[in-house]
Amino acid sequence: PNRATAASVALLGLASVASAAESGPAERALAVLAADRGTGEVVVLPKAPTRATKSGSGGVPIAIAARVHAPLGRLLAVLADPGAYQRAVPAFVRAETLRQEPANGSAPARLLAWELEVPLWNLKGKLWLRPRGDGVDLDLSEGDMAPGQLRLRARAAGDDEATLTLEGAVNVRDANWVTRRLAGRDPLAEPAMTATATYVLVRALA
Repeated sequence: PNRATAASVALLGLASVASAAESGPAERALAVLAADRGTGEVVVLPKAPTRATKSGSGGVPIAIAARVHAPLGRLLAVLADPGAYQRAVPAFVRAETLRQEPANGSAPARLLAWELEVPLWNLKGKLWLRPRGDGVDLDLSEGDMAPGQLRLRARAAGDDEATLTLEGAVNVRDANWVTRRLAGRDPLAEPAMTATATYVLVRALA
């Protein structure tokens, strides 16, 4: 992201959020995004961490909202296309459909084998990509960063504009021995790693 975009990123939730009881994290992210006249994103950590999470706990909840300069229909098509994730994030070296399951009134759910290229070692596993009417769910079922679920939702924001929200949690803590060590030493490490990973995904898709 450019300097203006980076400057407009807001990290919330590490302090108390007044509207926490009134709306969910995705709605809070959208509200902050609407109040921002820039072109950036909002990263919301709904719950302030007071101690390190336990291994296998499913991760720290997070929500992100971003503006997308594309029509809603195009964004929805991108979210449902496994190949789009590889094109958006070149480090995804594998997103192979292993099987499909029919879904009522929507595109079939796909079980994907995925692999992410990172320095020293690759992360890999399996996830279900489940199309919804307004986006997709990514359910991490096996391997690195499982268990976890990310809910990506798209909303129209004009003729050629849309907003993309991501909400959920993934098990970043147990991705490898380095992340386990960092998360075990500092309760802020796992939220920071989660924010970084999901921010990269949202920016790439947007």
